[in-house]
Amino acid sequence: MPTDTQVDRALELIQKSGGNYEYFFEKLSSPSWIEPLAKRGRFDHPPGIERIGNMYRFPPWPEGEYLLRMADVAPEEVAAAIKPVCFASDNHIVHRLLVETTRKLPPALARDLALQEAAWVREQDSLIPLYPEKAAALVEHLATGGEPGAALELASAILEVRAPKGTRKGTPSEAEDGGTIDWTQLFLRTVTEPLSLSIPDGFLDALAENLNRAVTIHSSNQQDKSDDYSTIWRPHLEHSSHYEALNESVSALIGTIKFLCSQPVDHTQQILRALQPYTWPIFDRMRAFTLLHGAHADPDLVARFLNEPHRYARAPGNPEFTELLKKQASALPKDVLAEILERIDRGPDPASYAYHLQHRVPPENVELETTVIIERWQLNWLHPLAAVLDEAHARELNRLLEKYEAPRPRFRSGGVRQLQDHSPTDLESFRGMSTEALVKYLKEWTPPSTGLPFEQPSRAGVANTLREWVADDPQHAGDALESFLTTELDPTYVTGLLDAFAGALKTEQPFDVYAVARAAQWVAENTDALTEVDRGGWNRVATWNWAHMSAARFLSDLFLEEKRLDLTRADELFPAAYAVCFLPRPTVEDEAEYKKEPSRYTSFALNTPRPVGVEAMIRYGRWIKLAAPEAEFTQARLAPVFAILEQKLDAAQEPSAAVREMFGMQFRTVAWLGLEWFLSVIPKLFPGKDGTKEEKTLDRFAWSSYLQYCGPVGETLPATRKRYLMAIKALPKGDATVGENDRTLASHLMQYYAHGVIELDDELLVQFFASASIKLRAQAVGDIGWNLIHEGAVLSPEIQARFMHLWESRMELLKTGSKEEAEELATFGWWLACSKFPDEWAIEQALPILERVRSLRPDFAVVEALDRLSPKYPYEAVRVVHVLFEEDRDGWAIHGWNQHLDSILKEALRDGEMARKEAGEMIELLVSRGFRGYRNLRTSDER
Repeated sequence: MPTDTQVDRALELIQKSGGNYEYFFEKLSSPSWIEPLAKRGRFDHPPGIERIGNMYRFPPWPEGEYLLRMADVAPEEVAAAIKPVCFASDNHIVHRLLVETTRKLPPALARDLALQEAAWVREQDSLIPLYPEKAAALVEHLATGGEPGAALELASAILEVRAPKGTRKGTPSEAEDGGTIDWTQLFLRTVTEPLSLSIPDGFLDALAENLNRAVTIHSSNQQDKSDDYSTIWRPHLEHSSHYEALNESVSALIGTIKFLCSQPVDHTQQILRALQPYTWPIFDRMRAFTLLHGAHADPDLVARFLNEPHRYARAPGNPEFTELLKKQASALPKDVLAEILERIDRGPDPASYAYHLQHRVPPENVELETTVIIERWQLNWLHPLAAVLDEAHARELNRLLEKYEAPRPRFRSGGVRQLQDHSPTDLESFRGMSTEALVKYLKEWTPPSTGLPFEQPSRAGVANTLREWVADDPQHAGDALESFLTTELDPTYVTGLLDAFAGALKTEQPFDVYAVARAAQWVAENTDALTEVDRGGWNRVATWNWAHMSAARFLSDLFLEEKRLDLTRADELFPAAYAVCFLPRPTVEDEAEYKKEPSRYTSFALNTPRPVGVEAMIRYGRWIKLAAPEAEFTQARLAPVFAILEQKLDAAQEPSAAVREMFGMQFRTVAWLGLEWFLSVIPKLFPGKDGTKEEKTLDRFAWSSYLQYCGPVGETLPATRKRYLMAIKALPKGDATVGENDRTLASHLMQYYAHGVIELDDELLVQFFASASIKLRAQAVGDIGWNLIHEGAVLSPEIQARFMHLWESRMELLKTGSKEEAEELATFGWWLACSKFPDEWAIEQALPILERVRSLRPDFAVVEALDRLSPKYPYEAVRVVHVLFEEDRDGWAIHGWNQHLDSILKEALRDGEMARKEAGEMIELLVSRGFRGYRNLRTSDER
């Protein structure tokens, strides 16, 4: 145990420099220091996020790194050192350390810390990558170590969905969760099994409540609260091509149900009890799904479920119920089957179609329409019972099939109702075919040439069935994929296959991703996207360009799924990434009009194949660098990637504006891949005035995309400086409205300055304040305060001092500039309101600005801040609001801040003569403008 003198001496030394501080905790290897450091509060102040504009800095926590190293050797001391105050930090790096440290502690010691972490998670809008992975390991540790309650609390907090902030009643909204979709899936893969086994009732209840919340948010704008329309947005419970929080909530519960149904013990009753409280239709679909997959489900329970009379009042609307009915038909007791058939014979409830007949059918057609409704309803219910029908019902079913054809699912398009996308077949038929037979069917099937197109089966409909076939068993589909690689197949089918495999990437289902990558390469190298196909008619017709887009997107998505990839096989994937970088679309002709329409910036980058192919190559490089052990990685490993990317920056070889936009979007990632190389090619990305006419056009698109999608990257400023300067000099003059890109440009400059990348006398800042319009300059400095308010982070002393120095330099306008130029300073109101600067300094800046320009914006934030400051600065506070009210000729502004005005006036009236005089004059002005209630304040003061 170190002595008090040793501890105090060490702390004194580490205060002298950041280097000493980090070195000390990095080298500290004895747990005997934990207790004396904890007594001195060294673990009680983990750093918060530093946010400046669009730039975020997550400071390290050396003390936390030390605790993490000690958790294995001194768990009790470490647990005691982590106080509740540690969990108040908003720094995600701190919380990742807390989670990792807690994971190393015995479950009994970890429990309370995990509960405190769960409380923090519930307050977050989002979680950074890697955090959910670490949290999943902690949940597993707790669940398998005898603390399932704490495990469930943390898991529930991470998975919890919530309405978007600021959503108003009547506004369409979608649920949000705390993590990105990729990390939500990874989290679930880790925690589903341990939580299902250790606390099945609690986990099921939490997931069901979470789904109910998500559906309620999703349906909040509907007048009809009886239907969630889940057959549209989730046509197949086990598979989804959409990954927003709503669908992820479904996947979480379905995954748990499937796992419990696979266990040797029957969990059917537990699952049904968890689903029972909720009335949205998707929960009834899940009940049917549970009985469909429950290997040990009680046959009597299944029979009772299938025989509930209310289920047959209308046409089948629960696809899982229909599938369950078909599967269990032969096992139904005779009396139950007889009751169901009797119900079918009676026909549907007339109330279910009365409105339709009354309001939508001409009187002369009512009888015919009634017959059609009843017969179609009977067909829909008899069809799943076909295998067990008696002779009379079988004849009736055949008659109805001849008249109406077999029932088709209402929605076959993966979430969007597309009128023409009917399929002439179904998944069961495809399952029963050999690969050769399936390929032969796809080659030979031809859509009917008669009838209304949107009522007829189409290739798009067949492709949807093909997607289901892949989703049903992607491993088998991947093994058979090579048989489908022929130009004799319609591109619709190849597109559908690739899209289905892209969807399968987001699931836990195994399949050969290398086989699909080879298929993507084959599509890129062997098909012609420029051939136009015109079969006539109303239907959409896919071309190979669609397949090219799907190939590029699959590869781009694949390289984000690191766990499916093996670094030793990286060379197998490079040819595919290479191939999609050279897809023919977009052509020069495609972009001719696009280049004339600045309002369409980035739409081609996101929606044409070659730019997405370039994104895939960038992500391929990202995967290589992340997957390679740090000690073994060298930049030479990425040389082939850099060679392709540099070729794409040669305007003579790559004339696409959309490709340049992709570089702008991925600027930060490309810089991270290889900074030295990237610095050497940035002049090709941003040639500026030095480029040819075509290069200048490409530069414009790349620069706009960079500003829109990428925050400032300080390390690249030496290479981008020239382009920044060009943009600054091109800023619009006069009273023009501030454009979003101009505002972002200004934000970049402010962030560079804040973090010490540039100084006040740097040419960039000097030129900006000389060239920018007054509105833009005001926006730039005002945004600093606005961001500090809305980000809510602790401002480091260094950055605070730099901002104060910046502002003081701008205050020279009061001496040297015109009143119009001084208007730039009016946005100091945001600085005053953010409370991140010394009060005395802020007041000292505000008053001279006010007296010169007669304005501080925004007034409502200024007055709210002055309410807080008025006990300390009563005269200054009342003087500011007095001037603001004098300038408010229309008298509207006071209605936004009169609740604060009362407090400010009362403080002034209690202060010295100067403050009381100012308050009295303002009260007189208020009364003269009709606010007579303020007389009472003056009267009270006189008494």
